[in-house]
Parts: sequence; structure tokens; C-alpha cells
Amino acid sequence: MYFICKLLFVAVYATVSSALPYMALFYDKIMHFSPDQIGLLLAIAPFVQSIACPFWAAVVDKKPQYHGSLMGLLCLAGGSAIMVVMYLGIITPDEKNFDFEMPSFLVLTAICVFLYAFCSGTLVSLVDSAVMKILGPNKILYGEQRLWGSISAGLTVFLTGQAVSFWNNDLNAIFIVFAVSSLLFMSLSFMVTVEPEEYESKSIHTIENDLNAPLLPNRIQTIEKSYGTSGYKANLAPAEGSSSVPQLPLNLSETGFFDDILHSLTKSMSYTSISSLTRTIREEADDYMEETGALNMGLALSRLPSMEASMAGILPYPTQDAEAPTSEMIWNLRIISFLTTVFLYGMILAMINQFLFLFLQKDLGVASGWLGLTGPASAIMELTMFLFCKQLTETFGVTKLVVVAHIVTFVRSIAYTFLVPDLLITNCLALVLQMLNGIGFALFWATAVSEVDNYFPPTQRSVAQGILAGLHGGLGTGFGCFLGGYLFENYGGAVLYQGAAVVTALSAVVFLIGRLGQA
Repeated sequence: MYFICKLLFVAVYATVSSALPYMALFYDKIMHFSPDQIGLLLAIAPFVQSIACPFWAAVVDKKPQYHGSLMGLLCLAGGSAIMVVMYLGIITPDEKNFDFEMPSFLVLTAICVFLYAFCSGTLVSLVDSAVMKILGPNKILYGEQRLWGSISAGLTVFLTGQAVSFWNNDLNAIFIVFAVSSLLFMSLSFMVTVEPEEYESKSIHTIENDLNAPLLPNRIQTIEKSYGTSGYKANLAPAEGSSSVPQLPLNLSETGFFDDILHSLTKSMSYTSISSLTRTIREEADDYMEETGALNMGLALSRLPSMEASMAGILPYPTQDAEAPTSEMIWNLRIISFLTTVFLYGMILAMINQFLFLFLQKDLGVASGWLGLTGPASAIMELTMFLFCKQLTETFGVTKLVVVAHIVTFVRSIAYTFLVPDLLITNCLALVLQMLNGIGFALFWATAVSEVDNYFPPTQRSVAQGILAGLHGGLGTGFGCFLGGYLFENYGGAVLYQGAAVVTALSAVVFLIGRLGQA
């Protein structure tokens, strides 16, 4: 069922998980860039994605008939830019003569990275949007489709590492895997047809309830809905310019779509944005899991938007009921400390992960085949934690889980500095530490998404989630690449990971200050 959706996720995650994790190694070994130059190149993508994701999301939301073809063309453009980087690596002078030509090669590489980020860096969010629209009234099945993408990402990192090892550690092998993945994705994209939506599709539960309910009740009811674990209450009022609003006979314990359904009945909508789709799917999945108490990986992923899909919601859509959070809500100690923590945690993960393969191979002598194993190791733990995050949040609360995520990340950062080069046990411990990455990120991201829903009312959540993703995956990751490259270049890999541990401790303190200040 929905085979094309699963294939789209498999292909797009294979595309973004093949060459990119190994680019720091490629820049170092093939192009002879220094770590601070590598940090500069790695920082380009997150900054550009923060702008490109909402831009291309708006384009396909307004012109859904071009959704599939645009994904294919963007993949072609971005993929071509990455292949040019491979060509630059082939013609790079040897290390002795490189200093003279380095500035021109660095600028050309930066231009290619920028083009890739602007075009292909948004593909995950565009696939999210396409799949949600293809699913139509069955959007609750979104997580089951995205699960295939998560599996694909882990396996692709593994297969790419094995390919490099098979070709005698020739890093050009990463571009072969990238090219095959890109061709598969382009082929699927040009086959996709996305129908324009006149209004927000209803869930299966909502449709069943509506069929058994009166069409036009003669009075308005005040409806109270608890979103996730927030307990936020929303009262529905007549739309501006209308004398009355039809009562929506929804069983609110079974659906979270009432805001958008009401909007579609009272105000014309020209298109449906990915941010609004993500929000309603998350609420629907929360409702279903609360009712049934079931552990379901598909539902667990449905309630947790991807980073790229959240970034697409940074800009509110004028034709929908999304709006930016007010300054009064933002300038609150609890929220400011939380958003600062989100930014710092994005920095931390960038410092650790963006330079991880370079550190493991250059400083510790870990072979490419072992590097590939880090993909499945992280993916397995990340998916496992996503599955239990809702229950863990309800049992222990947001504060404890965020602190645990920081402790796990702190231990991971410090542990890297104690590994001994060229030992089998070092390779094994590197995999164990990568599992901690899956635990730490999953705990932090899942609780952060839930916490944003706690802080903001429904009409502000899409933009707030976009700010969350922009701070973590955009600004935080970008600045983390800068800082990581500087530390690696001037002080070495061990100091880089010690620095990441220090920032982790600082982030935890900032978070707790906000919590204690509002206790």
C-alpha cells in the first residue's frame, strides 16, 4: 500500500546519506583542505537550508501540479553540483603545489556546496509534503512511509562505507553510491503526481464521525481539546466576517484536526502547506496513541516531524490560520532558555558528528568499513527511542529527559578523547558511542517538539516548530561547524570533543536556569 511513498523515502534518504557523511574525509584526503576550511564548507548547507526549505515548500504548495517534476529537477541540479565537487577533487593539485591554487578551489567548492544545499538540501521536506498529499485522508499512515527512509539512511551509510573499503579506500566511491541513489530518486520523482487540495484532508476517524453527525447543528459549542501533553485549551469562535459557524460534531478524543477543518468551512484556502499538514498529523497520532496505548513505530514517527519539514514552517502562510509567535510569548525566561538550549544542542551535535569520520579515521585509524557501521548503529537506537519517547515523556517529564540527553551527549564527547588509536576495541567502542548519538538526539528532538506544542497555541505552532528546527538544524548546526573546524585546526580532535563536552554542560545549565526560574 502506497508503495511509491515508501520508495520516495528510501531514495531521498539514500541520496542525502551516501556522500554527505563522508564529505569531511573527502575534503581532507582528496582536496587537502584544512579543518577550519572544512568547517566553513560544512556550515554552508544548514544556513542555506533554513531559507531554501520554506522557499521551495511555498512553491510546491502553490503549484502542486509541478511537485514531482520540481523534485526531480532540484535533485538533478544539486546532484550535478556534488559531481562537480568530485571532479574538482580529481583535478586537485598534489599537496606540495596546492597552496598556490587553494583559494580558487575553495571558492569553487563553496559555490557547488551552496547550489547543492539550495536545490537538493530541501528534498526531504518536499518528499514529506508530497507523501502527505498522496496519502490524502490517510495521512495518519505518514510515519509508516517515513520509517522506510530511516532504515534507508542507516543502510546507505553502511553500504557507502563498504564501497569505499572495497575500492581500496578510494573516497570517489561515495559519489558512485550518491549518483545511483540520485538517479533512482529522479526517476521516481518524475513519476509522482500530486493533486491540488482545496482544503485540509480529514482523518479516517473524523470522516467516520462526520457521517453519523447532523450536517448543520443550530448552535455553536465551545470545544476544549488537550494537545499531546500540553493541556492547552482552545475555544472556537465565529470566523471574522461571518455571523455563525457550523458546529463541528467531532469526537475530539479521536482527532486533532478541528482547527483546520473549521478554517476550511469558514474561509477559502488556496493551498495546503506542509507545516499545517505536519501539525495535524502530529496531533492525530498523539490522540490515537493516547486512546489505544499502542506502541507503533509508524505512529511514533507521525508525531515527530523531520527537521526539514519543520523548517518549511518558519514563514507563516497568509492564506492559512498560521501566525508567528508574539514577542510577549518569546521573551519569557522559560522559553528563551529553552530556545537557547535548542541552539546550543544543535551546535554540540554538529561539532561531534560533522567531524566524526575525520576524527575516527585521521586520529584513531578506524577503517572505512567500520565507519559505515555507525549508520545502522545510530539509526537503530534513534528509532527505538522515538518509539518510546511519548511514554518516557509522560512518565519522567520533559526536564528529566532533556537532562538525560545532555548527560548522554557529554559522556559520548568525553569518551572519544580516551580512545586509543589502531585497536579493535576502539572500533567497537566507536560503534557503542554512536548508539549514544541515537539516544541523545531522539530524546532531545522528541521532547523539544512536544515542548513547543506546550508553549504555543495551535495557530502559532507551525511557525514555532519552524523556529525550533531553524535554531537546531540551521543556526546551531552552522555555528557548530565553524567552531568545530576552528578547534580541530588549531588544537586537534581531542580538544574539539572536550570543547563539545563543555558546551554540553553549558547547554544543560541554561536549560535548568529556565526551569528553576519558573518553578
